[in-house]
Amino acid sequence: MEIQAILQYRNQFYELDVRGYDDFAETVKAIYIEEEEHLGELGKRIKELGGEPTADPFQSAERGQDISTIFAFDTDLESNTMDSYNQFAMICREARDTISARLLEEINTDEQAHFIKYRVVRDFIAQYGDSYLSNKAR
Repeated sequence: MEIQAILQYRNQFYELDVRGYDDFAETVKAIYIEEEEHLGELGKRIKELGGEPTADPFQSAERGQDISTIFAFDTDLESNTMDSYNQFAMICREARDTISARLLEEINTDEQAHFIKYRVVRDFIAQYGDSYLSNKAR
């Protein structure tokens, strides 16, 4: 999921940057950098447990998204990730792997912050439409 988010958000960063939405682009960039950190933390933990981290995304990135759909898409992506990480943390706790559970919970805190940032923009776009977007373009 982290790999999918990185690929998705990088693609969106380029799209937003080219379209002149600098503030949006920088927000998305900061989030994909944080997702890269999550990927490293999870990969390290998987290796510690004797596993082999994957380099394959859960799904491929959606390309060519319209500005009005980017943040709705990302809100859903973060929501699904939070749900999955909550489930994974429960499984880890049941297996008495408190280190992995704690890691997932810490990462999920960041995912919740991402969700809120994306949801706020999504809601502003839904409420104010093109007038909001024109104010955000350079």
